[in-house]
Amino acid sequence: MYRAAGSHLRSLKHHGASRFASTNVVKQSSGGLFSWLLGGKSSQLPPLDVPLPGIAIPSPLPDFVEPSKTKVTTLPNGVKIASETSSSPAASVGLYIDCGSIYETPASSGVSHLLERMAFKSTVNRTHLRLVREVEAIGGNVSASASREQMSYTYDALKCYTPEMVEVLIDSVRNPAFLDWEVKEQLQNIKSEIADVSANPQGLLLEALHSAGYSGALAKPLMASESAVNQLDVSILEEFVAEHYTAPRMVLAASGVEHDALVSVVEPLLSDLPCVKRPEEPKSVYVGGDYRCQADSPSTHIALAFEVPGGWNQEKTAMVVTVLQMLMGGGGSFSAGGPGKGMHSRLYLRVLTNFQQIDSFSAFNSVYNNSGLFGIYAVTSPDFSSKAVDLAAGELLEIATPGKVTQEQLDRAKEATKSAVLMNLESRSIASEDIGRQVLTYGERKPIEYFLKTVEEITLNDILSTAKKMMSSPLTMASWGDVIHVPSYESVSRKFHSKLRPVPVPCPDRSAALPTMASHIILPPDDADENHNHQAEEEEREELGRDEDADDEEHGHGHPPALPPKAALPFSATCVRISRDSYPNLRALRNASSVSLADAAYVKISEGDYGYVLDDVPHFTDYLPDIPTYPNPLQDHPAYSTVKQYFVNEDDTVPQKVVVQKNSRRGVHFRRAGPRQRIYFGTDEVKACIVTCGGLCPGLNTVIRELVCGLSHMYNVSSIFGIQNGYKGFYSSNYLPLTPKSVNDIHKRGGTVLGTSRGGHDTKKIVDNIQDRGINQVYIIGGDGTQKGAYEIFKEIRKRGLKVSVAGVPKTIDNDIAIIDKSFGFDTAVEEAQRAIDSAHVEACSAENGIGLVKLMGRYSGFIAMYATLASRDVDCCLIPESPFYLDGEGGLLQYVEKRLKENKHMVIVVAEGAGQDLIAKSIATSDQQDASGNKLLLDIGLWLTHKIKDYFKSKKMEMTIKYIDPTYMIRAIPSNASDNVYCTLLAHSAIHGAMAGYSFTVGMVNGRHTYIPFYRVTSTRNKVKVTDRMWARLLSSTNQPSFLSQKDIDEASEADRLANRPPLPTGASSRVARSFDQSSSCSSNGEI
Repeated sequence: MYRAAGSHLRSLKHHGASRFASTNVVKQSSGGLFSWLLGGKSSQLPPLDVPLPGIAIPSPLPDFVEPSKTKVTTLPNGVKIASETSSSPAASVGLYIDCGSIYETPASSGVSHLLERMAFKSTVNRTHLRLVREVEAIGGNVSASASREQMSYTYDALKCYTPEMVEVLIDSVRNPAFLDWEVKEQLQNIKSEIADVSANPQGLLLEALHSAGYSGALAKPLMASESAVNQLDVSILEEFVAEHYTAPRMVLAASGVEHDALVSVVEPLLSDLPCVKRPEEPKSVYVGGDYRCQADSPSTHIALAFEVPGGWNQEKTAMVVTVLQMLMGGGGSFSAGGPGKGMHSRLYLRVLTNFQQIDSFSAFNSVYNNSGLFGIYAVTSPDFSSKAVDLAAGELLEIATPGKVTQEQLDRAKEATKSAVLMNLESRSIASEDIGRQVLTYGERKPIEYFLKTVEEITLNDILSTAKKMMSSPLTMASWGDVIHVPSYESVSRKFHSKLRPVPVPCPDRSAALPTMASHIILPPDDADENHNHQAEEEEREELGRDEDADDEEHGHGHPPALPPKAALPFSATCVRISRDSYPNLRALRNASSVSLADAAYVKISEGDYGYVLDDVPHFTDYLPDIPTYPNPLQDHPAYSTVKQYFVNEDDTVPQKVVVQKNSRRGVHFRRAGPRQRIYFGTDEVKACIVTCGGLCPGLNTVIRELVCGLSHMYNVSSIFGIQNGYKGFYSSNYLPLTPKSVNDIHKRGGTVLGTSRGGHDTKKIVDNIQDRGINQVYIIGGDGTQKGAYEIFKEIRKRGLKVSVAGVPKTIDNDIAIIDKSFGFDTAVEEAQRAIDSAHVEACSAENGIGLVKLMGRYSGFIAMYATLASRDVDCCLIPESPFYLDGEGGLLQYVEKRLKENKHMVIVVAEGAGQDLIAKSIATSDQQDASGNKLLLDIGLWLTHKIKDYFKSKKMEMTIKYIDPTYMIRAIPSNASDNVYCTLLAHSAIHGAMAGYSFTVGMVNGRHTYIPFYRVTSTRNKVKVTDRMWARLLSSTNQPSFLSQKDIDEASEADRLANRPPLPTGASSRVARSFDQSSSCSSNGEI
């Protein structure tokens, strides 16, 4: 660049010493009055190429100045020092570390982001104020940045201050003080940064592409999530720095500094760093996937991407991708910039100039050591988003099609690439960064000539083969804004692949959305095939403290749960989200009496954002990580395809506790039920069976009907069988083919068309039969004991590694299933019980001192008796198992009956069948007989009370009439009412959706939302009436009966309620989990209306 000026001066070098233009040699000429206008008189200066006397001409610049070469010195401990000189008076020094978000663990998630913000704060040698003043004193500029694979700290100033720059830089990196108040301040800043992330949709989608597109290290978020911010502290920072900021992983790079001088300054400051063996880079597997976030935005942002195989370690491919990006170009429709936009890039000529609906359309790439992403990012109006996706797909396919890229376009792109790189390297800071990152990656800095030569050698065949290779990988797709019109993942993927590869849905804890968004969906990963990172999973398990291999072998757990392959995006969702950095707790639940050590591997407890805990259900990917998924046929179903957002978000959860205080934690949540966009069964491979167990209940036939019709009509399943006479029907081969026609009107009849039975079963025989007959979906309808059996069947299925979903539909007329709002048949039972109460009231009113005594269902829980009493308003006394009563003495039941008869001349008593069993046992000889299901046989409390009341009034010589009504078996056998029919339908459909999505669970309604609940949660405790809650107080107020409880009884009942409703707590769980579980136990799903 200096050659023109130098050659012009060479012609003057023999003129000797002289001075240039001076007033001493100016000749005057007169031009008259108007000389200023006409130029008639002017000062005559000598030409500029005439030397002036006494002025020496400087030596001309040489024709060629050899570029500075990069020199690298490696200290004995492994630290590398690399630099190049320049004629510039300024210098740039940087410290680069082979450490980034890929090295984070669930416990340290987000630490790279925090380290970036903690750079150049207080050190053990300097306060933050002193450090700032020292930088200001030499006019310097400092910065830090975190990436997925590397951390960088840089300092720019005049080169004469190199020693000061190096000393401050190294002190900041090696000796950070991590003062508590500074850490808290930066954590608060990160929270603000997360809250503002919606202002940067492009950055959001880049994060989403990694989270959806990768399984493993590269899926981990670069920006800290809200849950991570809440757990980061000084100790995590110190541990991370101590582990990763080691000598072999550091490069100090400089531009504009003499190498020997730099080494002399750096060596004393870094030579004592520990020489720890450089660890192997965490593995990542590209799997592809889909991310969608519905947001209130006038535009739709869309990105399509594919894998760059090999990353920087395949230099030729990386170079081709760089040229390819320049070839594609693009940019904003009204901007002057954009990589390669100009007037000749393909995206500018073919897209931006032709479609005014598109605001931005550009190619991008993100390349890492061993992989990368290449694709197109577009911003368009929502109604044009479908067309924009077609255009993006078309442009990507064009470059992978022979003859579509011309030699002229390639030559222009190559020259533009070389020009851009060379001009960028004119910057000191970029040159220093290039040195540092290349030495970290390759151990050396490749000469610029190597780069230019490689670019020049790229051919059209290289472009074609690289594009084909990228496009053969699974598609990764991300969209944000008004995404209603964005085409489905499957339809876009088909454009690139003649046969769509199945794309498995991620494990439960995945993804997130923005704070202001309505919904989001992440549907990643394609199967990892042989590249699945089992080693990385084992390392993660060890970090989580999974040390029970011996226990697994002893108890035959089969495959341990796979770790979730995805990491959390750093955004909070409108619907409560599951944080990806919250992995399932795999420790045995040693302290929970209701969950055995053998059950520990089947419990999935995850900590989520905002202080809640997800009690998740098992999924196929826990033990079958590589099975394929399929698009849900409901998206093309005429009855469902028109429903806006019919599919539930993968991360939606339902809280067990809906009433919380301002500052309290949000307790336990369960996975929301409903259809998923991706399912784990092809509709033609489903072979489903249905079984009913236990006692009769209104609604059994309705559930059977809706399961058959739902499978057939929604998912086109044709192989559906009924197992006759309960669990035993499995191994006696009592199979009944079921079709929508055969079950069309069974809901109008009571009982179950499949028959039922009580008693034990042989789990292994059942699973043998399931396996032999190729059954892959099992729907089990029954109560507490039946759901325990379903749990045992699931465990045996998982132990064998079978692809079989087990869906439990809870049935108990007593409504004593834990967690859920109510069980089906309950509304019908209450309605029919009220009719019985009405009859008893008529009988009582028709006789002098008449008593109507009604016995209702309720072996352990008195919900039917309580609700029927409240609905009737004619009941004078309600007796339930949860509220002990006594007969004789002051305040006893008999005295109260006498008092009420004297006041009203009649009364109605409602008693649950399980009430007063202790009184009966004391008064008569009893035996501990059990029914076939192992339940203790109850004595007839109604008949016993009838005799006691008669004896009492006989002793009082009072006339009275008592009518005893027992409608229990009549109620069990009737068909369900309208309300229960609707509820049965929703339960059946939710069960189908969950089974098709690969879950095993008990389905139920929690706080009005259908959910998937772990088997162990609905079988570990019973739902009971809380006699210390307001609902029971309302009943006492309605009947005016005494409570029959002493203060001691009340205290004991309150403590029993708390312990009975507390879910099992995993050993080793954090205090946060414990608090969330404790606070959830204070809420009853049935205690309030």
